[in-house]
Amino acid sequence: MSDVLMVLVKAIPLVLMILVGVVLKNLRFFRESTLADMKKLIVNISLPATLFITFANTDFHRQYVALIAIVFVFCAVMLFVGDRVGRSVLPDNPVYPALYSGFEAGMMGYALFASFFAREELFKFAVIDIGQVVFVFLVMTFYLQKKTGSKTAVKKLMKSFAISPVILAIFFGVFMSASGGYRWVTKFSAFEGVKSTLEILGAMTQPLICIVIGYELRMRAENFKVTLLTILARMSVMIASAYLISHFVIQQLLGLDRMFSVALFTLFILPPPFVIPIYVSKAGERQKSLISDILSVHVIFSLLAFIILLMIY
Repeated sequence: MSDVLMVLVKAIPLVLMILVGVVLKNLRFFRESTLADMKKLIVNISLPATLFITFANTDFHRQYVALIAIVFVFCAVMLFVGDRVGRSVLPDNPVYPALYSGFEAGMMGYALFASFFAREELFKFAVIDIGQVVFVFLVMTFYLQKKTGSKTAVKKLMKSFAISPVILAIFFGVFMSASGGYRWVTKFSAFEGVKSTLEILGAMTQPLICIVIGYELRMRAENFKVTLLTILARMSVMIASAYLISHFVIQQLLGLDRMFSVALFTLFILPPPFVIPIYVSKAGERQKSLISDILSVHVIFSLLAFIILLMIY
């Protein structure tokens, strides 16, 4: 079987599960509140279970810290660029600049990466994701609140970051690995039951994410031009930046293996964070529909870009 055909075959389950979401949407199978609860299940239970097992089985090296910092700084720079672009393109939409920074790893990236690569490779994507997770929690959230007139104390932001299930899962996973605690508990046969439970919970992540993505796909004709131009501009910059970081940082400076580059490209072709529309309520329904359309159509572009990436990289 050729490499191209193998990639297409592996993409079939992903595409079919997204189509299931589209069909369910047309049948009005879920209430909006049910969809929100499914997202909470993913972000608070199934994804943290995956991340804990992933990091607990990983030896955390110093090079990873540099990679995390670089991704964080890059996201900050892109938010600054987006702020300048937003003032010219859509000055009446306060959250539009945020579309040029950050990535939706939790609700899409992990499902994509895990669909095509072995479980032991997932930590490489998770390591690269840490920098942008910290950025979204601490910088983008503050930026969006400031732009929309919502006031949240820095102390409250820090608290929400510290108690986030995703952050806690990463922290305790790294701690259990570095301290040798995970190797110690695996000596007890009873822990196999706990590990199996976490793996089963983690296995829910991919199908749930795909169904939610399919259910929320939409595109309004009046937003088509701005949507297309925004996505093409963002992806062009992201792919070029991913190439530069991969070549000069991952390969030459840090000497990490090829899968870290694949993980970086996977992250950089993802849509902006899906939390952005939450902050658009004060900008009006028209502006909210534009942001939602950009995120929705970007999902399709990301899927196509990911499949092409696997074929040529």
